[in-house]
Amino acid sequence: MSNKYVQYYVEGSDEEKFVQILKTSFKCILPGKVQVFNAATQRFTRAQLLSLKPKTTAVLLFDTDFINRIILDDNITKLSKCRSVDEILVVLQVKNLEDELLRCCEINRIEDILNSKSKGDFKRDFLKANNVDQKLRQVKFNINKLWIMEDTDTCAGIRNEGRRIKV
Repeated sequence: MSNKYVQYYVEGSDEEKFVQILKTSFKCILPGKVQVFNAATQRFTRAQLLSLKPKTTAVLLFDTDFINRIILDDNITKLSKCRSVDEILVVLQVKNLEDELLRCCEINRIEDILNSKSKGDFKRDFLKANNVDQKLRQVKFNINKLWIMEDTDTCAGIRNEGRRIKV
């Protein structure tokens, strides 16, 4: 993907932080710009599409537990018609980020990563922590187990292309 620009559209702040960690600390995914925008529930505007650089690979990363398939399909169509977009990669988090982390770390509960008191506290702790990369290493985070599941429910028929952003 040399000479290409990668634009990540991620569902929320926790995914934004996670993608930044994977790009910088772990250097295990393609470098690129990260923007919080849930392509599975929000519609792209004309201005957003016009702001894309030529030869952009658009990466749509979102949880599969709550999506609007009509909006998602419409966004994929809009991106495919955009002259600046060379490629669209859909990365599914089946069901959500916490479930993905449970699959790719040696933990029994999501709270184990940051010693959170509850599942509800985990997201807050994740956003506040400055050492998430160290904590992920401690629980033996394995990039090869991340973003590999296919969704058979709301995203049936959409291939999970998480492997294509891994380096």
